[in-house]
Amino acid sequence: LFNSIKDGEDLLDKKLALIRSESNEEKEEIIKDTFIQNSNNITDGYNVITEDNLNIYYGVGDYSESIEIVKEVISSANNNKLEKYFSKFKNEEVNIVIVNDINKINSYIGNDTVAYFDQLTGNIVLQSLSKSNSLNEYKGVIFHEYVHYALELELKDESRSITEFPKWFIEGLSTYLEVLYYGPEVNEFNIVPSVGDVKDDSNFNKGNAGNYYLYSRYLLKYMFEQGGDNFIINLLGDMRNTDDIYKSIENVLGESFEEIKINMLKIPWSRHYIDVTYGKVVI
Repeated sequence: LFNSIKDGEDLLDKKLALIRSESNEEKEEIIKDTFIQNSNNITDGYNVITEDNLNIYYGVGDYSESIEIVKEVISSANNNKLEKYFSKFKNEEVNIVIVNDINKINSYIGNDTVAYFDQLTGNIVLQSLSKSNSLNEYKGVIFHEYVHYALELELKDESRSITEFPKWFIEGLSTYLEVLYYGPEVNEFNIVPSVGDVKDDSNFNKGNAGNYYLYSRYLLKYMFEQGGDNFIINLLGDMRNTDDIYKSIENVLGESFEEIKINMLKIPWSRHYIDVTYGKVVI
């Protein structure tokens, strides 16, 4: 938290406030307010281009190539790629901030991170094209974060928050759709990786986190193949009654989560074929 706050903030006062607060609720409010302040200030002093509901913020320098790619990806997402899965995002305003060094904006994220979705403000922060491995990968990164944004709006319409959902679902969905539409360009034969408890969100922050992202992508691939394009909408609709993602998955697909993990490994693509994953990290 404290490494992410902009230079010039009085970090000592914030640390003392956290120590002195008497409840977890008070601590959460202090952290939330700090992140909101940091996130809202990110666009101060930036140039902005606005087209329809898309606001692209950028600093000093030549960002023209990155800007055009962002426009292309968001337009494609709005016009044909995401409307099959989500219904609430198309007419909503979205802010995308393009920077030359993403770690200077938020130093709490890893050095390999090329983009992130700020859940508190709805901003998508994106590294400029120069740091990305390929043009298609860069498009995939933008699309991945936009899926996070679209899911957040879908959940808000259900009076829910993305923070209520397990990491495997959030990242598996974005990574599945990213790879479905934007790559990778090369394929390899492999198997679905072995992982520990995919329900434990902390596993997504460890050294082998890439395996959990990959495993989660295949969970969502399987779920979409069983539930069709309306899987997300049907899942959220069922959760109005169950208030439990695992119960609703079973109601919608007719298989428990444990059965899905077993059955996923029985189909051909899970044992013989895996798309090569990207070397960069998207969160």
